[in-house]
Amino acid sequence: MLIKNQSNLGFGLEAIDLKPGTCTNIEIRKSFYEHLPMPFTSCQDLTTYSSKLYDLFKQIGYEYNQLDCISMCEQKYIIDRCGCYDPVVPNYLTNHSSCLNSTQQQCMFSSRSQFTDDLVQEECKAKYCPLECNSMSYE
Repeated sequence: MLIKNQSNLGFGLEAIDLKPGTCTNIEIRKSFYEHLPMPFTSCQDLTTYSSKLYDLFKQIGYEYNQLDCISMCEQKYIIDRCGCYDPVVPNYLTNHSSCLNSTQQQCMFSSRSQFTDDLVQEECKAKYCPLECNSMSYE
């Protein structure tokens, strides 16, 4: 089971596995966060902001959030390095094919590891994916 805001893409969210035919009780809390923009916090006022990935959220009709943007940025990194995209993550960036053969998958796994281990993810946040000042989460 996965609960998310339908206006968000929901990349990287964790789902709960439920056993069929059983009764399960789950408590969910919806929290809203509002922060002051820079220089008071590290969040970005998005009313005047523009970047390739941020603008893509508007084009495809989804509400921006940093976690989804970082997932898109990782997909872009894989496409740039391997010439194919991770088939597990929706691809809104290009018309490349998914990474299916062993060479492409090896490149994809290596790129994914480099994205999280190196400073690539931090560079992505700085260039394309700022922290939004208004957000919502389910806990």
